[in-house]
Amino acid sequence: MQLKKPISPMSTGMPMTMGMSSGMNPDMIMNKFFTLYMAAQFYHWQTTSVAQHGMLGEVYDAVGDAKDTIMEYLLGVQAPTRLTSSPVAETPAPFSDQSVAKMLDNGFQFTIAMMEYADSRGLEELKNLASDLQGVFAKAKYLNTLK
Repeated sequence: MQLKKPISPMSTGMPMTMGMSSGMNPDMIMNKFFTLYMAAQFYHWQTTSVAQHGMLGEVYDAVGDAKDTIMEYLLGVQAPTRLTSSPVAETPAPFSDQSVAKMLDNGFQFTIAMMEYADSRGLEELKNLASDLQGVFAKAKYLNTLK
């Protein structure tokens, strides 16, 4: 897996849904999953808060599970076509409460973009899977506000 400097909407804080769903494809989805997974796990290791540690563990477990399920679903939809690129993950921002909150919001926005992509292609199962992941991010955003 390649790492690159943060330059996309995922890392800059730009809303993920601004034009994202129209250009979204399985390769882009794969890369966003790797970026979210790596950030959630990195922040999970860096936090000194037991509550935040547990919440981030739930997030990276859910993202890891969804990454596999959603990518296998998309590969099935486009079979026999495979992915056209290798995974590229953005390097997470240094740990801070703000970077954790931003990552959680980016994950939530990513699920919205996936649901818009699913709607535009009639992929109801993808919409359901993205909706389930959205619930994980919504809960984590709430838990992250508790001290």
